[in-house]
Amino acid sequence: MISREEFIHKIKVSVWTSFAVSLLFVIFALILLFKTEDIISNFILTLGFMGMIFGCICFLKFFRSDKVSRSYQDDLFEGILFGLFGFIAIMKHMIFADMLTYFVGFYLIYKNARRFQMCFHLKEDSSIKFWNSVAFLSAIGILFALIIIFNPFVGRIAFTKVIAYSLIGSEIIHIFQSVFILIGLKKNHEE
Repeated sequence: MISREEFIHKIKVSVWTSFAVSLLFVIFALILLFKTEDIISNFILTLGFMGMIFGCICFLKFFRSDKVSRSYQDDLFEGILFGLFGFIAIMKHMIFADMLTYFVGFYLIYKNARRFQMCFHLKEDSSIKFWNSVAFLSAIGILFALIIIFNPFVGRIAFTKVIAYSLIGSEIIHIFQSVFILIGLKKNHEE
């Protein structure tokens, strides 16, 4: 069983990491709005390298953690998943360019579902009151992801614009969630 302080620390680390990734996705979406066709292939290659690096970090993080923590962490799974994704994205980047919307959409569903799961952990701690707001924002993030996956627009340019706008909306919500969680944890810690 992990202590409450360790639990809060793990949430803070997760939230700060999520905050940084959200900022990078907002920057990518803004670039995508202005350089639609030129950026997709290069983005897939960059995403492949980032996936491999992130996969290695998760993989190493799993084996550096203690045995008790390993039982509820999914770092090994994430390490293998992101590592394979990165390798395949580098080797077959043109196929990935055609499937970009699905990857972005499913990643956003994954990210918001993890945040939604965190709400249940926060709810268990009776002193943390803001879990329902985070759950609501996660549901909105999942809605943005579904818009990306079930793109109602035809044409590659409109398609990338929808991805960009949905990604910006989802990641801004994620940034607000991160700030909201950090403020809530700080207020809770001060009490």
